[in-house]
Amino acid sequence: MVKITSSIMIVLLAVWGAHGRAQSVDSIYRDQDQPIEERVESLLSQMTLQEKVNQLLSNYVRVDVDDDGGLAIESTFREQLGNGLGSVQYVNLTLDAAQDADFSNMIQRHVRENTRLGIPVLLGGEALHGLIARNATTFPQAIALASTWDPSLVNRVYTLAALQARSRGNHVMYTPVLDLARDPRWGRMEETYGEDVYLVTQMGLAATTGLQGGGELVGSDSVVSAPKHLAGYGQADGGRNFAPTSIPPRIFQEEILEPFRQAVTKANVWGIMPSHSEIDGVPAHGNEWLLNDLLRQDWGFRGMVVSDYHDIHRLNILHRVAASEEEAVLLALKSGVNLDQPRGESYVFLPQALAAQPEYMPYLDQRVREVLRVKFMLGLFENPYVDKQKAIAVQDDPTSRALALEAAEKAVILLKNENSLLPLDKDELTKIAVIGPNAGETVLGGYTYRGKRVQSIYDGLREYLADTDIEVNFAQGCGITSEIAFTQLEAGGIADNRIYTIPYEQEAETIAAAATLASTSDVAIVAVGDNYFTSREAFFTRGALGDRGDINLVGNQDALVKAVIDTGTPTIVVLIHGRSLSINYINEHAHAIVDGWYLGDETARAVATTLFGENNPGGKLVVTVPRSSAHVPAYYSQRFSGNWKDYLFEDGPPLFPFGYGLSYTGFELSEIRLSDQSIAPSDSVAVTLDVTNTGDMHGDEVVQVYLRDVVGSTTRPDKALKAFKRVALEAGETKSIELTLEPAAFEMIDIAHNRVIEPGEFKVFVGTSSREEDLSELALIVQ
Repeated sequence: MVKITSSIMIVLLAVWGAHGRAQSVDSIYRDQDQPIEERVESLLSQMTLQEKVNQLLSNYVRVDVDDDGGLAIESTFREQLGNGLGSVQYVNLTLDAAQDADFSNMIQRHVRENTRLGIPVLLGGEALHGLIARNATTFPQAIALASTWDPSLVNRVYTLAALQARSRGNHVMYTPVLDLARDPRWGRMEETYGEDVYLVTQMGLAATTGLQGGGELVGSDSVVSAPKHLAGYGQADGGRNFAPTSIPPRIFQEEILEPFRQAVTKANVWGIMPSHSEIDGVPAHGNEWLLNDLLRQDWGFRGMVVSDYHDIHRLNILHRVAASEEEAVLLALKSGVNLDQPRGESYVFLPQALAAQPEYMPYLDQRVREVLRVKFMLGLFENPYVDKQKAIAVQDDPTSRALALEAAEKAVILLKNENSLLPLDKDELTKIAVIGPNAGETVLGGYTYRGKRVQSIYDGLREYLADTDIEVNFAQGCGITSEIAFTQLEAGGIADNRIYTIPYEQEAETIAAAATLASTSDVAIVAVGDNYFTSREAFFTRGALGDRGDINLVGNQDALVKAVIDTGTPTIVVLIHGRSLSINYINEHAHAIVDGWYLGDETARAVATTLFGENNPGGKLVVTVPRSSAHVPAYYSQRFSGNWKDYLFEDGPPLFPFGYGLSYTGFELSEIRLSDQSIAPSDSVAVTLDVTNTGDMHGDEVVQVYLRDVVGSTTRPDKALKAFKRVALEAGETKSIELTLEPAAFEMIDIAHNRVIEPGEFKVFVGTSSREEDLSELALIVQ
């Protein structure tokens, strides 16, 4: 909690007292030496109905900028601030760090000096893989961060993102996404940490503690983390955004809810964002069991629930569980939603709804109480302002770029390396062909501001090889989607359903030209995958689609790769994408495959250092890659009954298994053993082993430990990840490591829906991916 001296307090009280509107206000809530709960109750007791309602409202940032760069609060926004405001959606891509700091201070100063109670405003933003703001750092997309299998790195990424956000005036980040990505048709796979409960949980804990600072309260260089989307959003029917979620109750409790449960109980998150979806017919934003009974009562959540954009309104117009806007707002209020985002379009109906049904007034007080608690916890009543010079320094700190490069390099996954084509040797090359739609332009993924530091892979390779005699040439070959989509986006609108692929006839000539370039080169590097329109959030706007039923490469990208491979030139395919892609032809015929997902600001540098061996790839897949969308669900941890038969006339195993990734060096796991062969339910067991780098390069291996409950009172996953560790080794080095299976690793939800550990036989699998041939098996008894 921020402390101020008695003399400063006297000055502040004098300033407050100078305002006629504030002279009659009891100042107990302004005393920072009082307990937070007493300050909350003191303030709440003095608030009018409209002042309470306004604490649940939000609006977009509304700024006027004159020709000289001067900032002012837009007039209609200033009017709304007259009774205070709960939050402002502070995603503003037009202002730099200094302007952001100035404007956030302007908002806080206005409410302090021009409202009766002087309640500060929460400024909320997005930091899915770095703060969305001009000059802020864009790190690898969330699914790429998870592919590092390095929670400590992820923690450092979000710690820096929080510092950049708070220095500019932000207080709340609607981050991270804790949904399980088990359907690649869903356009938001890229925003997740993958398909596995344990991995998503560990990455979620790393992200939330990074954002909030790791303590019970949120410090002055940290922000409130509001994980999303509670819950089951990734399981929307057919992978379609906003569709209902059909999840068996036991799976929902044991798997889908688990990352959120641990974020609340272990990371003490102060925010939560519910799902767009309905679960068993009950929309999340109107689900009192989910947001009150479970979240607040069972898990002990003390923060605020922030609505996903417009979802209170959708209780009426989409889910149709409320006959009017008034019914919708009372349902959301009672269910536990605090902030109505992004523009408070629903909760503005609260005064008339409460006039008709005054028995809901206690729910209003409770929701306001929860918002005020967060504001007091953040210390905003004492110091709502930020230092502009600090904001500038934080954004310009060169260590942020170094961290972005470290994260990008650690995220890279090597999927294929036929005849050890990679790493490339500068001394053996004279001419390189760089080809493909994602070679000339770097895609960063959703929830991104494209910074000035971003290079294309082509430009990055030219810069990387500038001190050599290697000739680097470029040919796009083909696009991904029609330019009409890009025209609509640049015009400021959301692209509608006129997102077309490009007929082959229109690109036959450019594909042939790319193949010609490849045929005269020593090696071809072909970058293909997704763009913003082929893998993204599908908005609730007619035609603003983002989910996709076919997970093959879009357009003529396969034809481009085939044309290049047919030249006989050694071909490396670099994947830059947001969802699993069924690259059957590429997997069979390309000489090497490097998977980057979206690698952020340092994409170009990370690709270059990886291709030439300065970086030895050590990332691992965090999803199972199916052969086609017909093979969904393909996630590895299905119940045994869903994981043992394949389709007629189809190849069986997935293209790539969960946890898979190669290296330029080799590794051997040996001396694998358990500390005990039999344990009590309350005991832990240690898995120890030696890891040896058997090759001639430094490299990283990710040791993975899976568990199978041989017989349970309910069906159990075929196997499930329960521990992992990324290990860095020099050539020829051996390290002894230990991974611990805590009692929680053996927990399950029994027939009565209780969390228990059942005695019996377990199989412990230790290896380098979830694939059977990559695992060693040990036996363990829980007595």
